[in-house]
Amino acid sequence: MSAAARTAADTTALAPDRPADRPAVVRDAGRRAFRAAWNYLAGGQTLFAAGFWLLFGLVMVVVPLLVRANDGVMGGGVLTGASYSARWFAFSLGIATTSSLLTMHLAAGGTRRSFLRATIATAAVVGLVYGLFYGVATVGEQALFGALGWDWVRPEGLPAAGAAATVADAAAEGLACAVYSLVGTAIGMGYQGYGSWLGTALILPGLALLALVGVTTRTGAAGDALGRVLPFDGSAGVLVGLLGALVTCALAAGWLRVHLLRVQLRPPS
Repeated sequence: MSAAARTAADTTALAPDRPADRPAVVRDAGRRAFRAAWNYLAGGQTLFAAGFWLLFGLVMVVVPLLVRANDGVMGGGVLTGASYSARWFAFSLGIATTSSLLTMHLAAGGTRRSFLRATIATAAVVGLVYGLFYGVATVGEQALFGALGWDWVRPEGLPAAGAAATVADAAAEGLACAVYSLVGTAIGMGYQGYGSWLGTALILPGLALLALVGVTTRTGAAGDALGRVLPFDGSAGVLVGLLGALVTCALAAGWLRVHLLRVQLRPPS
């Protein structure tokens, strides 16, 4: 039995001697269940995120140096590829880590509410971690290109310039990764709650949320196709884009809650 399951089992096994103790016992059990799920989800996804960016950091350094050693010049860095890959990596981890834990969490007495809180808190941490790593990678790649005497081309994103562009891009990337994590988790819950056929059909609303965060942040495939038509530029464009991404995060959390309420211990027939 996992640590999360043991913790939840221990808390639910406690029976209050007096009715007045019941609310306190329930609150304590909820906190313990939340912490157990949080430790598993946030710890695992943060560790994998660090490994992902360490690998891409090596690629971002090695590739330009190899090109320079062969007397070549790069017109753009590999940061764009890292951005695309990071989101889908967060998406995949959202499916894998939560699907493996939810059944044990519920069977051991944990609640859907505590699991939802842990999942949303994990997505917030995922967004923060990916955003910070993206910002550091942006500064590092730009400095490397400058040291090699090359012009660095900023990837497409929100309409900002200078240091503000780095901050805006990092925030947008973090919010996008949080949405991808939540949607990935919701898709995994959809299969557990609705079965294979309906679960597959319900992927479409999740993909719409992924497209929406791409358009609002003007990144990704959807951002490349539709983000440029948004009627906002300058600081207004940055503000609207980040607010739109925050709204998309809230919608993704709500979509996850809908799926989580349908999950049962016994798989749907």
